[in-house]
Amino acid sequence: MMSRGLYGAALAKAETFIFDLDGTLLDTLGDLMAACNRALASQGFPPRSRSEIQAFVGNGTTRLLQLALPTDVTLDEAAFAAYRRAYREAYLGHLADETAPYPGILETVSRLRAEGKKLGVLTNKPDEAAKKLADHFFPNLFDEVRGQRPGFARKPDPQPLLELLTELEADPRTTLYLGDSEVDMMTGKACHCFTVGVTWGYRSREVLEESGADWLIDEPQALLSPAE
Repeated sequence: MMSRGLYGAALAKAETFIFDLDGTLLDTLGDLMAACNRALASQGFPPRSRSEIQAFVGNGTTRLLQLALPTDVTLDEAAFAAYRRAYREAYLGHLADETAPYPGILETVSRLRAEGKKLGVLTNKPDEAAKKLADHFFPNLFDEVRGQRPGFARKPDPQPLLELLTELEADPRTTLYLGDSEVDMMTGKACHCFTVGVTWGYRSREVLEESGADWLIDEPQALLSPAE
């Protein structure tokens, strides 16, 4: 990580803040688990625990569903498509049953918006679900919300973040990219953004440190003033 004195400097010059969604802005784990377990039940498979789902998230829906299957099971294309449809229907119908912003997130994002910062969301969650959640919990706060779209690369490929930076007319040198996982840190670093690991999400502090986060924060309000 960067030396302590550089945190404040990076924050002071930041013009753009791009956030991951699950585990960073929103605690979505309860609804993800419920939808995944409904999909598993539709195929006659046993449910997964909360800790298992937490370990599986971060690399998009397809990977989540693959990891959630029993280890000795491989579905053919048609069966996996049915399994994925069951998940999509269950999740889109119950996006916000248990999901909520992390403490301090709404106030922090609102303050950054009021200060004129450019704000974006980049997530491996399907684009439809990402936009619905952003509209529900953060109406009119983000300039652009970008989720996973068929045929497009997903994080940690840098292309989605590069496209979002272009859309926002943002300079990576004055952009903070925030996330809770190694996938996020790899993505931000590949695009030469200042990477901020949030410790309240689905990965440990150690994972974030090992993946090269420039700065770790324990509460969203740390984004509102230079670190001491």
